[in-house]
Amino acid sequence: MGFAGCLLAAMLAVPAPAQDDEEQRRIKVETQVVKSLVAFGRRAESMKLPSRARDVYRIILEHYDEDHKTARRGLGFKKVKGDWEQVTATNKLRQNTGTDRHVRGLELAWQKTAKKAARLHRELGLALNTEGHIVSAFDQLERAIAFDPKDKESHKVLGHEEYDGFFGTDEQVQFVKRMRRIREKAAECAALDLEITPIPQNKMPNALRPSALDFQGAKCGGFTCWIVSGQSEAGEYARWQARAYEFAKWLAKDTNDLTLKSTKHIKYLAVVRTQEQKKLLLTESIDARAGEPIARAMLYGGNSFKDRGVRAEWQHTHRDNDADAAVAHLAKRYFVHACNNAISEGVMHMLTEMMCGSVHSQYMILARTESNGGAEIERAIPAWTKALHQQIAADEDWPLAQLPRERMDNFRTPCRIKAWSFATWLLARHPRTWFRFAAELGRKNQSTEDVAKRFKEWIDQSVGEADMEWREWARAGSAIGEASGL
Repeated sequence: MGFAGCLLAAMLAVPAPAQDDEEQRRIKVETQVVKSLVAFGRRAESMKLPSRARDVYRIILEHYDEDHKTARRGLGFKKVKGDWEQVTATNKLRQNTGTDRHVRGLELAWQKTAKKAARLHRELGLALNTEGHIVSAFDQLERAIAFDPKDKESHKVLGHEEYDGFFGTDEQVQFVKRMRRIREKAAECAALDLEITPIPQNKMPNALRPSALDFQGAKCGGFTCWIVSGQSEAGEYARWQARAYEFAKWLAKDTNDLTLKSTKHIKYLAVVRTQEQKKLLLTESIDARAGEPIARAMLYGGNSFKDRGVRAEWQHTHRDNDADAAVAHLAKRYFVHACNNAISEGVMHMLTEMMCGSVHSQYMILARTESNGGAEIERAIPAWTKALHQQIAADEDWPLAQLPRERMDNFRTPCRIKAWSFATWLLARHPRTWFRFAAELGRKNQSTEDVAKRFKEWIDQSVGEADMEWREWARAGSAIGEASGL
C-alpha cells in the first residue's frame, strides 16, 4: 500500500471521539486567532490606517470564516437577501490618513499579533503531528509560518530547506539563490577593468562635425562614445556599456528566445552636457536631428539618427549620471528592446540599481499633467523602496494587470517603481521564460484579458498569484526579501 493509502487507512482508523477532540482544538485555536486579528483590525481603523485592517479582514475570510460580519463589512460588503454583496467599490473604501507615528505603532502591534497567531497554530500543529494527524498538523504549521516566516520549528516539521538562515520550500530557496547570484554577478561586471582605446579627433563622425563642438571619442568592448570636451569621460561611458553588455549576456544565457543585439547595432553614441550644446548640435546637423524641426528635436533627451547610412544616437546626460545612463542605454537598445515597454523600463532600472546603485534614467516619459497627490518622489533607491513599502502596506501599489498596458507618454512614478521591483522579481523567479513573456506582452492594444492570458501561458501563474507572491517578497519585513538581498 502506498503512502496515501496508509495515510487514509490511519485517518479512518481514528476513533470518532479523537476526531471530535481534534476538531474542537482546531476551532478553539482559530477562534483565538480570529479574535486577535479583529482586535488588530479595529486598532488599525482607530489609528486611521484602514488598509491594514482590510489586510487582516481578507485573511479572516480566506482562512477562517468566509461569513465573518466584521471582516465582510470592513471590506465593503453588505448582506442582501442572505448573500454578501460588495456595495462599496474597493477604490471607494476609506483611505489611510494616519501619521508616520501611527504607522510605526501599528507595525509593532502587528508583530505581537502575528507572533501570537503563529504560536497558537504552531503549538497545535506540533501536537497534532506527534499524535499522527499529519494532514491537520501540516495545515496548522503552514498557517504558523504565514504569520511568522522565521518559525524554525514549523519549517523543520514541514520539511522545508534551510539556506543561510532562511527556511522555505525548494522553489523559494532556489529563488533566493538565484537573486543573490544575480546581484553578485552585477557587482562582478560593474568592477570589470576593461581596456579603453582613445580615438583621434580627426576620426570624429561626419554628423558631429557641423556643430564645431569639441567632441572627443573613445571605445571599449565594441562600444564607441563621443562626448563634448571629455575623452576620459567618453572612455568610461563606453566601458560602462561594455560592462553592462557582459552582465546582460550572463542574464540571457539561460533565458529562452533571448539574443542580444550585436555591439555593432549602433555605430556610436554622442553625448552633450548642456542645453546649449544640444541646441547647437541639432541646429547645425540635420542628420543628428533626423530631419525633424528644431523645436521638436529639442524636446527629446536623446534620439537615433543615420550618419552615412549607419545608426548612431545622441544623448543629453549630466556627467554625474554617466554610469547610470550608459547601463540604461545598453539595457534598452541591446537587451530588452523587444519587450513590453513597462517591463523593459523595469529591467533597465534593475540593471542600473544593481550595477551603479542608482535609478536616474528614464525612457518612458513622465506625463506633464501627472498628479501623484504630492511632490515627485526622488529618483533614488531608498526613496523608491520607502514609497513601495508604503504603497504595499496601504494596498495602493500599481495594479499588476494594468502595468503592461501603460503608455510611454503617461508613465507615472508609482507605476515606474512597481515596474522596477516586479521586473527584478520576474527575472529571478522565471529565469527561462521571462523574456518571451515580456515580448508577448509587448503586442499592441492588450486588454486585461490578454494580459491575464500571457501570465498563465508563459509564467504559469495568474496575475493574482504573481502579484501576491511578488508582494510577499517586496513588502517591508519580508523574510524572503531579506534573504534575497533586498
